[in-house]
Amino acid sequence: MTDSARMIMNFYSRPYGHAFQVLKANEAQGSFTGKYLKADSSSPVDISGYFHFHKDKQLTTLNFTAQGFNFQLAAPYEKHAPAFKVWKGERIKADAPDSIEPVEFDPIEEVNHVYGIPAELHL
Repeated sequence: MTDSARMIMNFYSRPYGHAFQVLKANEAQGSFTGKYLKADSSSPVDISGYFHFHKDKQLTTLNFTAQGFNFQLAAPYEKHAPAFKVWKGERIKADAPDSIEPVEFDPIEEVNHVYGIPAELHL
């Protein structure tokens, strides 16, 4: 399994309750497509973005835009290999670039186990 194939999963954000799903990842192009769901919405939107494996920094970066926000995220490597156990970064309001909030996404399977996330947040 390629590193980008292991990235295909659902992620849930604390404390905001947002979720995103990577459906397809093209490692050669560094691009992905998926879905994004805001906590106060019942309809996910399509997203596309970019990712890059940074062996020198031992992290993977992932960027996408959804519902008026730009997300700039990074996931640290584990044992010198890409891992997607946590994405940390910033949520930046597209029309107010100075409006930056920290954000963290965890794999939804782990979050469901720990936090009991309701089924309606599944994408």
